[in-house]
Formats: sequence, C-alpha cells, structure tokens
Amino acid sequence: MKNVDGRIPVEGVLSGTGDTLDIDALDDRLVPGNCSDPSIRVMLIDGPAGIGKTRFIESLAAARADRFLTTRRPLVLHVQSRGRILTFLQDLIAFSLQRLRLTVTFDQLPVLVRHGLVTLAIDGVDEL
Repeated sequence: MKNVDGRIPVEGVLSGTGDTLDIDALDDRLVPGNCSDPSIRVMLIDGPAGIGKTRFIESLAAARADRFLTTRRPLVLHVQSRGRILTFLQDLIAFSLQRLRLTVTFDQLPVLVRHGLVTLAIDGVDEL
C-alpha cells in the first residue's frame, strides 16, 4: 500500500504477464473487511482496448447476481459509456437504469450505494 503525500492510499498490482484474472479473488477484495484498508471505495481497472475490462465487469455483475441469495454481496450496476458523449456522469447512470428497465430510480441509487446494496461499475470513463 502506498500513501502519496497524505492523499488516498493506493493498493495495486501491475501485471504485464498476460495472466488471466481470477474474478472470485478480486471480488473478495472488493468486499468490506477483506482488503487491507476497509475505507477503499474505488477500484480502477486500466488497460488497452480489447484486454477484457468490460468483460470482467460483466462477469463480476453476473456472478454477484447469481450468488446474491447466498453471499448477500452488493449487486453490480454496470454503467457503460459505449462512446456516448454525455456532459454528466449522472446522465450516464440514469441511462443505464432506464436501459435495464429497473424500478429503481436515479435519485434512489446513491442511497443504495451508500448502504452497500449496490456497487457502481463505471465502464469507459476515459470516453466521457
């Protein structure tokens, strides 16, 4: 773990080996109490186009949904930009909720995230 000038502690791995990622192992690190710093609230997955970042998010969301009744881990809302140019992240989140036809409204989402019931996975931040 690295603390840069008293800012946000950063924990990470840099891998250029082409190894596959264990979704379950990374999912375990996202659960409060399983990582070295329980205050970690953001994870950044970075890499070149086509490396599998979107596929990872889709797999994580599906795994969480499939095991929700037994694990009670927060569901993942995959917020995708897909090349859309939007002024605000809020617009992108609202669009994702609408696309999924959920009964959850945009104004309810921050409460669900704050209480650990939903995890936001924002895909394509570099495209916004």
